[in-house]
Amino acid sequence: MVSIKEKESIEKGFTNLPGGTLFITKPISILGKLIGKKRFGYKPFTADVFVEDKLDLINYNLNIKLIKTEGHSPGSISIIIDNEIAIAGEAMFGVFKNSVLPPYADNPADMINSWKKLLNTGCNIFLPGHGNEIKRELLQKEYDKYKARYINTNMK
Repeated sequence: MVSIKEKESIEKGFTNLPGGTLFITKPISILGKLIGKKRFGYKPFTADVFVEDKLDLINYNLNIKLIKTEGHSPGSISIIIDNEIAIAGEAMFGVFKNSVLPPYADNPADMINSWKKLLNTGCNIFLPGHGNEIKRELLQKEYDKYKARYINTNMK
C-alpha cells in the first residue's frame, strides 16, 4: 500500500530527498537533490493498492486504518492500530530526547497538521520511522510548540 501521491515516484524509481528542517540538514538536502537519482534511485515498481486520503481495513475484521500524514513528503501515511498505536513513519523522529521534529520535511506546516491528526486518533504510542517510541504527552508538547511557528490561522 502506497499513497497515490507517490505513484509517479515509485514508477520512476526515484523519490526526491525532502527539504531540511534543521540548520545542518538544509545543506544536506540540497546536496542530495544535486546527486539525485544516480545515488538515491531504486528499482521502479507499482503498488497493489494506492491510498488517497485514508483506507479503513475494518471490512477485513481488522481495527486498522491508514491515514494521510503528509509533511515529510506529500505521500506520507501512518497506520493506526486500535486507536492506540500509530506507526507514524517519517511524520516524526524519535532519536533526540524531548523532540519529535524530523530532520527532513517537504512541508513542515503540513507535518505539524499531521501531528494534530495523529493526536486526534486517540493513540497513546507513536512509532516513528527512526528512533524510539514517542508518547502522546511528548507529541502534544511538540505540537503546541511548533504550531505557532509553522501553521497560519487557516489550519486544516
